Amino acid sequence: MDQSSLSFASPAALDAHEAFAQTLARQQAFAHARTVLESVVAARRCQQGSEHCDTLRCSYRLALLLVQAGELGNARRLLEAVLRACARQATCDVAAHLAARRALADIFAMQGDMAGLSQLNDSQ
Repeated sequence: MDQSSLSFASPAALDAHEAFAQTLARQQAFAHARTVLESVVAARRCQQGSEHCDTLRCSYRLALLLVQAGELGNARRLLEAVLRACARQATCDVAAHLAARRALADIFAMQGDMAGLSQLNDSQ
């Protein structure tokens, strides 16, 4: 599955691919799950926009997968982008926003970045 095959897919097809990636992750096929999620995120950005709630949710899931792969820097950048987008939107899902904040706080703690953690807590 490549990005070009997903770029013109319907939202329902993207949902199905995202669910497939989640299944792969549960089966610990992390590399394959990552490839699928990266393609879905790219397709959602093209189709729905980078700040659409579905795009942000999928980006959050990709960030969690990056944490599992030990790519804390990439996961951190992605979560920070998700949180910035949520802050600009009145329609952002509050539960998803809080989950992204918790995941980012966990990354700060794993990286020993107490200043980042403090700044995150101050920005509530």
